[in-house]
Amino acid sequence: MIKNTGAIKAMNRILGVMLLAGIVGGIVPRGFSEECGASLYQRRESLQATLLATRDALDQWRKQQPAARAAVQWGPWHTTLPLKADAARPTTDLSAKGADGEPLWHRRTQQRDGQIMLVPPGQRHAAATVYQVRTVTAADRVTVTVGIGGGDRIEVWLNDRQLCDLDTQMHFERYGCGTASDQIFPDQYRVDLPLPSGTSRLLVRITQQTIDRRFPFRLWFSASPNPTPHLWQNIRRDFPPHANALLEAVSHVWFEKDGWLSATDTRLEREFVNSVLDDNAPLADVLRPQVTALEAASSSVESEGSEPSPDRQTRWLDLCVVAADADRTLSDLARVALSVEELGRGFPDCYPSAQYLRRVDELRTAVLAAATASEPTARKLRGLQVQIDELKREALVRSNPLLKDQRLVFARRYTYDSRHYYDDYYAGLREWGGNLCELDLATGKVREIVPQLDGGIFDRYDISADARRIVFGYRARAPEGFRIWEVGVDGSGLRQLTFPPDDEAERIARHNVYSMAALEQDPRLYGHWTDDMHPCYLPDGRIVFVSSRSERTVLCGGHALTCTTLYRIDADGQNLHQLSQGALTESTPTMLDDGRILYTRWEYVYKGIGAIQSLWAVRPDGTGAEEIYGHNIDNPGVFFAGRQIPGRPDLIVATGCGHEPLAVGSIQLIDRKQDRRTKEAMTSLTPEIETRGLRGFYQFRNGKWNEHDIYGPFYCDPFPLADPQTHAGAGEYFLVSHNPHGRYNARCAYGIYLMDSFGNRVLVYDDPEMSCFQPMVLAPRPEPRELTPLADASDAVSEAEDEATVVLVDLYRNLEGVEPGTIKYLRVLEQIPRSWAATQIHPQDAVRGQQPAISLHTHIWVAVLLGIVPVESDGSACFQVPADRNIFFQALDENFMEVQKMRTFVNFQPGETRSCVGCHDPRASTQVSQLPLAMLNRTAAIEPQPGDDGPRAIHYPADVQPIFDRHCVRCHGSAEPAGDLDLSSTLTTHFNRSYEELLKKGFVPFIQEWTGPDAKDRGPYHLSNGSMSFSEAVPPYTFGSHRSKLIELLRDGHEEVELNQAEFVKLVTWIDANAPFYGSYFGRRHISAQGRPDFRPTPTLDSARGIEPPPTTAPPLEAKLLTHLRREVENELPASFGGATFVSGESLGNQEAVSVTLWVRPDVLPNRWNPLLFTDGNGEGAFHFSLLDDGTPNVAINTDGKHWVHQRSTASVETGRWQHVAVVCDPRYGGTIRFYVDGEIAGTRALDLGQRLDLESFRIGAWNRWEKQPRNNLQGMLDEVRIYHGLLTDEEIRRLAENVNRPALKE
Repeated sequence: MIKNTGAIKAMNRILGVMLLAGIVGGIVPRGFSEECGASLYQRRESLQATLLATRDALDQWRKQQPAARAAVQWGPWHTTLPLKADAARPTTDLSAKGADGEPLWHRRTQQRDGQIMLVPPGQRHAAATVYQVRTVTAADRVTVTVGIGGGDRIEVWLNDRQLCDLDTQMHFERYGCGTASDQIFPDQYRVDLPLPSGTSRLLVRITQQTIDRRFPFRLWFSASPNPTPHLWQNIRRDFPPHANALLEAVSHVWFEKDGWLSATDTRLEREFVNSVLDDNAPLADVLRPQVTALEAASSSVESEGSEPSPDRQTRWLDLCVVAADADRTLSDLARVALSVEELGRGFPDCYPSAQYLRRVDELRTAVLAAATASEPTARKLRGLQVQIDELKREALVRSNPLLKDQRLVFARRYTYDSRHYYDDYYAGLREWGGNLCELDLATGKVREIVPQLDGGIFDRYDISADARRIVFGYRARAPEGFRIWEVGVDGSGLRQLTFPPDDEAERIARHNVYSMAALEQDPRLYGHWTDDMHPCYLPDGRIVFVSSRSERTVLCGGHALTCTTLYRIDADGQNLHQLSQGALTESTPTMLDDGRILYTRWEYVYKGIGAIQSLWAVRPDGTGAEEIYGHNIDNPGVFFAGRQIPGRPDLIVATGCGHEPLAVGSIQLIDRKQDRRTKEAMTSLTPEIETRGLRGFYQFRNGKWNEHDIYGPFYCDPFPLADPQTHAGAGEYFLVSHNPHGRYNARCAYGIYLMDSFGNRVLVYDDPEMSCFQPMVLAPRPEPRELTPLADASDAVSEAEDEATVVLVDLYRNLEGVEPGTIKYLRVLEQIPRSWAATQIHPQDAVRGQQPAISLHTHIWVAVLLGIVPVESDGSACFQVPADRNIFFQALDENFMEVQKMRTFVNFQPGETRSCVGCHDPRASTQVSQLPLAMLNRTAAIEPQPGDDGPRAIHYPADVQPIFDRHCVRCHGSAEPAGDLDLSSTLTTHFNRSYEELLKKGFVPFIQEWTGPDAKDRGPYHLSNGSMSFSEAVPPYTFGSHRSKLIELLRDGHEEVELNQAEFVKLVTWIDANAPFYGSYFGRRHISAQGRPDFRPTPTLDSARGIEPPPTTAPPLEAKLLTHLRREVENELPASFGGATFVSGESLGNQEAVSVTLWVRPDVLPNRWNPLLFTDGNGEGAFHFSLLDDGTPNVAINTDGKHWVHQRSTASVETGRWQHVAVVCDPRYGGTIRFYVDGEIAGTRALDLGQRLDLESFRIGAWNRWEKQPRNNLQGMLDEVRIYHGLLTDEEIRRLAENVNRPALKE
């Protein structure tokens, strides 16, 4: 049996998502299909009748199956290897052989029924068919029901008779970086097998179109199917829980295999009704007599040992429905009453609270009366629910002084389908359209504010304090980025404020992975243009926003995952200034009353990569950056779109979401008076939903938390409401975007709701065609305080002024257990962002979670050591640091060993002076009582550590390995290392031997920020599962060199090894820096690149700081023609290529570089690759020149027999027209690849492979591997094919494209 444990785990995760969504989740589009089995789901007019009829049908089916199953014996499965999708049905003779003479059937002894079973997948991404056969022996003639599922289509034969042909394709949609389905895979269909007496052969055909890691080729077969999940899925589809309170109120036990559908008594009904009445005294007073009577009757029946009568079952179930409906309506009324009372207290002169409270009492009385009335009680209760909903709208929206007669603004657009909370702008776009809209609450009318820009996408926006202007992010339906625009609220004065940088075209050409033709055809693709988004007005009229202009990429992802940082412009769009230097995404700036900018900042400095996306504040000049909340909170991992409660600087509201998949989730109220390091400062206003982990929606349904529950409720974009003068209602009332029941990313599921702290959710506006996001009241509001700049915020700062001053008052404050005088120095370090250029790497240079490799399972970014500064005996320090850098510190003892590390960073502006009291100092700390000693001395400059002469990279091969070479390898060499510890410099695939040995054998502790070793390889070095870890604050000496077994041995005098001070300091610095290997993002890593000039170079300070080293340039290589083929010459080129037609070439040898020019007129482009010139086979150096299915010229080069490097043109050709195409391919070190279409340059990219191209044998218009699949080859015409050794120039190619012999003129 072919076993794929990774795929099994992946499928089990998908299965969990599907089960939760189907059984206890929201609405599902497709239920259980029963074409091949007896119908069990019995749809009736009411929920109660449907439940009872379905249970009866299921009971009858279950009674019939045991005897049938007992008479049947199942033989083992036999399977074919993957066949073509259209392969004919094979014989079921298990001894048969295939056309190749090999056995057709292969026994699968490890395959078990009732499990997810993987069929050998064959080619990935290729449609395939697999047949499975088994014997079924029946002692007598019986009909047995089996469960089956898998693939996209399943056909079943019994003894050569086809029983069914099933559509089993499941609908998967994005769920973060993965997928999730609404359907249930196990027992997808039930199939009745009419077995004769004796042995039968059961044949199953499984066909699947897409086969890859996410969608492995799978078959589910169960001889004892469980219909329960499917039946409940159908029940919930036809009777949605939000409209049928019983399905929301009962325990999850009802939905289990042995739950209500299997019950033969009324125990569950009685338990449910009594639990409701125990918690609801008014309802108990009116329903208890009915319960008592039914319980008495049930007890007498059960004492006789018989089942309850159908009438009694119906009465119990009816009572459950009444109890659930009544309890829900009474709870609604209680919440309304609390909210009305609060509004009455806040607005006693203008809000008729007494009137609404009387209506609440009247409705409460009516509900209790309806609960005791005769038939039809349920209909009466639901009629009263309609009245309650209307009361909510009247009392809490239309008459609410915070909303009455107000106008709202919102962004109307389709829901983003993002992979992460931060990548809406390049991964979330799926449909165009929408606008900024104004809703008049008095009339209900909606007006588009910017009809001039109809057809694009409107992102986040802000309203000026005087409510006259709106600034917003907008992207047209074109291959370009989002830009900042401004418009008057009446739609006048529309103007664009930000524009692409002058070098935008060069950026796109340098970093884009798609051709311009592909981008123009589908602008949703990401072209690595710059994007400006999330604007916010500053008190002085300027605008802060976020932008990708800084060219940052996510440190834990690939080239496509870009980031945004804070920028500021003047009111007219001039004087662009970058405010922050973070390595990761910053987003959603808003204003605090004190004049600072509140925003979300993602970071990891020795923390899990998805654990911390916290709220920070910074002054408009970029000074005074301060954490507000969330730096030590991992669930929720993200605090997004935070806003201060008006008039309450101590309260902030934000969306609590996960790192994946979208910025929706819960609404969190944060009390800044509480300790910002703890969750006690956080109150969930939506306790029914939580986000946990890297990607995890948790919904509380039926008494338990359901993981990966992708159906609503979901919330986002809280806008706090409060009276602008009295602040009445502050912290109690909010506008939100809310998806009550739909899938989290449903395109039009989000509407505008009024939400309060009492649990009310009242619809304000819903658009059936699009979602509505970011509601805001369109009314003047107090202007935040305008802060005086504290630093020179201009970009024209001299090198001498490019520093800031840091004053540390008392390092020992909150540094528990550390004696005063212990700390002698602060080590000053810098976290380096990763540029777009640094992520365009060879795929072999990546390791799990790192592109490129930085370390073995520790952190994934580069740090630069700036030096040390002294700390006085009282714990104070005063020193200078570079401005505009991501600075963090480590507190060191006299031996330069870490006592505590700072696991965040701070940006400083030029000329800024910042002070702090102590490590992890809480906001409410006591004031300083005396002048710190450091203030009496001169401000210190950063000095080198012993052994250093200035700032440097932290690079293991240069810092640590030489120490081992001098002192250790004589005993711990690679031959027979003492203590089984090899400290040699022998290179490994990505690192070296000593480095891997130290980390794997526990000599060096480290913080694992993301992916780590497989479970079987985890040893004492494995401290954490990575992505959501290390968020909490920790005491001194938790990490670093004081915890290192290696340092302990050396300090104890191991084998009389004595390091000098410089060596010891370098060693502990490396450990305190979390044991990285590489000190730069640049340079080849994989050992196969050994010998290249850029193989594992020692970083310079510039390259360590992310400045791309100058590229190696290959020397010129004059072009020499190797062959020239023409249509007009007999036997050179055919008149046309029809798939089976091609031209063979040979003996052109291995070339240093080649140039290929040709004229092409494709008839159609049906394939992913349509060959122009393909080397035979796919060995090292294979050169494949093709047209992609969108007409883009593409070159693929095989680098080692396994891996391919693809490069494509930025322009494309059209079908049915002659065009000239050329490629100049130089795979030498420092070489490039250039594409040309019609003589014009169409993209230049670095190639830099250091290998030769194989043209020993090749085909024009085809590939020899596709000889049996001619439809994969070129369909069209070629002419004037020229192949050169060397490099044609731009001018030479232009002349060839203008040649009078071009085919269009010949014809």
